[in-house]
Amino acid sequence: MVKGYIIDSIIKSIISKRDPQGYYVIPLRNKPELNSLLSRFKGLNVESYGSIVIVRTKSRDIAKRIIRDALRCGLVDST
Repeated sequence: MVKGYIIDSIIKSIISKRDPQGYYVIPLRNKPELNSLLSRFKGLNVESYGSIVIVRTKSRDIAKRIIRDALRCGLVDST
């Protein structure tokens, strides 16, 4: 269960910060598999900055699911 604890702590760390408009901000690596991951969710604001993609969502649940799926694919950026 240590692995689950680490994933939960990473998720909490990322979603603990919101931008001034109240969006959860998720930094991800810009890789081909990212498009299929994000296509499953609606209501996202996606901005691409070269090798980094910033995803913003108002929904805490969607933010958690994106982060969890992105961690499985190795897409979460630590910068």
